[in-house]
Parts: sequence; structure tokens; C-alpha cells
Amino acid sequence: MDKEELDIPEDFSFLSDTDTSDSLHPLDVLCAILLSSDSFLQQEILSKMSMCQFALPLLLPALDTPKCTLLLWAMRDMVRKWRPHSLAESRGFREESLVLTSMPTISFVRMGSCSFSKSHLLNEVHSPSQQHHNFFVHWDMESGNVPRAIADGLVEISWYFPGGMGNSDLFPEPVAVTNLLGDIESHWVQFSFLTEISSAVFIVTESISEIEYALLSSLQGSATKYCFTSIIRLGKPRKRWNS
Repeated sequence: MDKEELDIPEDFSFLSDTDTSDSLHPLDVLCAILLSSDSFLQQEILSKMSMCQFALPLLLPALDTPKCTLLLWAMRDMVRKWRPHSLAESRGFREESLVLTSMPTISFVRMGSCSFSKSHLLNEVHSPSQQHHNFFVHWDMESGNVPRAIADGLVEISWYFPGGMGNSDLFPEPVAVTNLLGDIESHWVQFSFLTEISSAVFIVTESISEIEYALLSSLQGSATKYCFTSIIRLGKPRKRWNS
């Protein structure tokens, strides 16, 4: 059966499952929707994402506005329950507002291009033992390999809450984890914001240019701890990642 029999316009085209030429990156779609939504719709979207255990957008990139958009208000009704190690024996738990709970923040950023996916690495580290979960969108997910158009500069945030399970818990207390999409040199405003709210910043890189060294030198005197993470691969170079 052809297009004429189905009464389909000639300029209409079907996309195969493997055709990504007209596909959109999931985070581009998310940013576009959130930037065109009011506060109440943003709150509803983030609530649904949280239920699915996806990392939430914390800071939207500036497109039509001079400043980035902070989405803390959209998270104001979220409540989390957890069991810190200090209450493990009594089997007690704590339940508090997500945005009002005091906890350390660990941020991950990228300097330059890398031959491995930072978002994929975060999922591996952030997932409980034998329970892998894709909190952060990465290259191997559906449409994750589509080049981003507007999502670079987005800051995602996820949280870890212990269950009082002793050695199986990654941390004894709650920890927030943020992920900046794109290179810090192109998104210095977002990077500076993360240096202000983070206890530690992990900078993923494979090399440091003179310009990048000069930028990093401006951070001297900051109370935040900085850790450089580099993975050196031997053999044939792999595709450069942008997550």
C-alpha cells in the first residue's frame, strides 16, 4: 500500500528505527518544554521525573533570557524518606523536604572533550550494587547519541539516600550529585555556580590547555575541593563524548 492509497501527503516521510537524522536529543526536548512552561507545569514535570528516578534539571541554560533558570521552586513539594546509619539499629528513619534538607553536594563537570561518557560513569557510580539505573541520560540510551542543540549548559541533579543497610549503602548520609552538560569553558557561569554550592567538584578531562589552566587558576582561594579525573585509553581513539 503506497502513500496515495493511504491519502498521505507526498512531503510526509517515515523515520526508521535507526534513522536519527531528524531525531531530537531527550534533554533538548526537556529543556524546550520546561523553558516554555509556567511554574506549576514545571513542578508537575519534575514530580513525574522524580517518580521514575531520573536526574532532575536544576539549572536550565539561558536561551531567550539573560540568566539561567533555577528550578528549586518546582521541587518544593518533594519529600524523601531515608534511614541514616545513626538510626540503623533503632530502625528509625527521617522524612524531610528535598529542597530543605541539608546535605553535601558533589558536582561533576567536563573540561574539553573526552573519550568516555561522564553521564554513563555517574550512573555506574550512583547505582546501588547489582541494581544499575540510568539516572542521567547518556550516549547509549535511545536518542542519547543525537547531537544536543540547546541542552548544553543544563545542570542536572540527583540524590542518594541511604537505607540503613550498612556496607551496601554508598554513603551513610544523604548526598546530592550534580552534572553539568557541556564544557566548562563554554559554560563558566554554571560552573561558577556549582563551585559555590558544592563540597567537591570533580573535573573530568584528558588534557588541559593553557587557556583552561588560566581559567582554573582563577579558582585559587576557593573553599571547594577540586579533583581531576582522567582516563587514559590505549590503542585506537574512540568517539569524543559530550555528556
